[in-house]
Amino acid sequence: MNTTNLHTASFDEIIFEGRNKAYGAFVLRQLYSRHLARALAITVSLTLLLVSVTLVMERLFPTVLPKVNVVPDKLTILTDVVLPPQQKTIETPKPVIARPQPVVVTPPPMWLPKWSRTNCLLNPYQRLILL
Repeated sequence: MNTTNLHTASFDEIIFEGRNKAYGAFVLRQLYSRHLARALAITVSLTLLLVSVTLVMERLFPTVLPKVNVVPDKLTILTDVVLPPQQKTIETPKPVIARPQPVVVTPPPMWLPKWSRTNCLLNPYQRLILL
């Protein structure tokens, strides 16, 4: 693109210079602003229509509640209520629970034969010597 055309070129033309403009992405990018403006106009108009319809319906058909006059039967006199003194509750101390003694487990005596007991205590190199 020449530098003389650079001032009048759009951002899309700069991006798609030397690329295939025929497959549709170039046209979609050019029409995007129109589509966005149209979607915004439709959304605003539908919102205004919805709000105006509800206001017009309220103005044409107001909801009138019948007024009800309530006359009290008796005169209500309020008096101070004196509560009886509260009884003091005595808190019983929580019982002290003794901790159980730990259980000592003694392992059973070695039940292997003597040659096997000594063999278990030896390292692998000493075992090879005994065999």
